[in-house]
Amino acid sequence: MDKQKLWRIGKKILIYGGITLGVLIVVGVIFVKTQMTHHTMSGPPAEVKPSGDAVLDSIRRGVEYLKVNQEEDGEFSAGILDPKPAFTAMVVDALAQTPDRYDEKTPFVAKAVKAILSHQQEDGSICSLGFGQYVTSVSVMAIEKMNNPAYRGALDKARVYIKRCQTGMGGMGYSPGKRGDLSNTALALEALNDLGLDKDDEAFKNAINFVTMCQNDNEQNTTQAWAGTDGGFIYRPGNSKAGSFEDDAGQTRFRSYGLMSYAGLVSFLWAGVDKDDRREPQSRRRRPVLLLPHYGEGALGVRRLHHRDRRRCEARLAGRAVEEDHVVAARGRLVGEREQPVDGERFHPRHGI
Repeated sequence: MDKQKLWRIGKKILIYGGITLGVLIVVGVIFVKTQMTHHTMSGPPAEVKPSGDAVLDSIRRGVEYLKVNQEEDGEFSAGILDPKPAFTAMVVDALAQTPDRYDEKTPFVAKAVKAILSHQQEDGSICSLGFGQYVTSVSVMAIEKMNNPAYRGALDKARVYIKRCQTGMGGMGYSPGKRGDLSNTALALEALNDLGLDKDDEAFKNAINFVTMCQNDNEQNTTQAWAGTDGGFIYRPGNSKAGSFEDDAGQTRFRSYGLMSYAGLVSFLWAGVDKDDRREPQSRRRRPVLLLPHYGEGALGVRRLHHRDRRRCEARLAGRAVEEDHVVAARGRLVGEREQPVDGERFHPRHGI
């Protein structure tokens, strides 16, 4: 092959390669911009008239911020790969629990609920791209708070789907047939609890067995050789995002961590386990609740821990599950009254947050 022919071939490769690279760059830029934006702000939030209550005013300012970040289709996310119904449901769930108790009488809430329900699939799941059970459970909790009988059919279909995500071991996975983990299980059990599923249902009974197998308590978790004695929980039996270590006897142990320890604690609650049941962590029965340090999941884990741990664990468990009204935070700091700050946050007795 002569040099001239090789040059022509090389030139074509450079030209077509350059065009391909250029197209990929343009597509990449468009993808990143649309995926990373997540929402389109329609304008500045409206001013909030002072009520004399600083906490209430702060909540209302947050609501006004959310209003201007809603998409035209009712969603609260514009990211291409975002689990949109879940993001939108988290907003609706929060709005329904504000002191003003927003519901569908407010147009932007009605629009958001409609957007969530538009994602319901034939199998009953409410999701867009993946994370079927996770997104369905979050969506169910938001829609249930609307107390609208018209949604009973959609919620019943979602309940059937969530139960189909339970594995033979009792844990819940991201979708039917997927391996169960404690994070998915806690969310599914909360959704089933909100839907009013009877506590004698097999879904709850089987889940209790799975949650027990995730606990670092060798007195109760007798089926797992790795179980230790701190009473915390891990992601799934034999798997902890906080890692593992060998004890002095050479036995592999898995580290408990905050997010899963919270998930295990509330899983027992949603499944109807009494606080005096021996399966409950000892820290819940006669000692202050210990919120273990949260390892490993970076910003995502911290976001999930704050959303779930602060809003539900401290606000609900302090009254329902702990005999002494104390919480030991991750740094070991004891907080006596619920109105006192925990890690810089504050319980507001009037608004219940």
